[in-house]
Amino acid sequence: ENKLKNIENEIDRIIEEFREDGIKEKERIIENAKIEAEKIKQKAAREIEQEVMKVKDQIRKEYAERIFNIVEDLIKKKLTTKDHERVVTEYIEKVVHIN
Repeated sequence: ENKLKNIENEIDRIIEEFREDGIKEKERIIENAKIEAEKIKQKAAREIEQEVMKVKDQIRKEYAERIFNIVEDLIKKKLTTKDHERVVTEYIEKVVHIN
């Protein structure tokens, strides 16, 4: 009877040890999952920020190009032949003067 009690105690001890090991493993898995989730979240945030910067840069380029085209059209409409000749002459004089 004493031997049977010792065996039951040993079984209980082994079961408790497995239960504790299972709890520790569960906690380790959960902690690793939290760490990985944070890494994924940070990576996604960086990628989103990079995409936002790309879009902003593209918008700036498109905006600048549109402004340039509008100004160019306005100048073409307003610039007479005489004005054009004067601008070219002034430019040539500046270039000659610099050299």
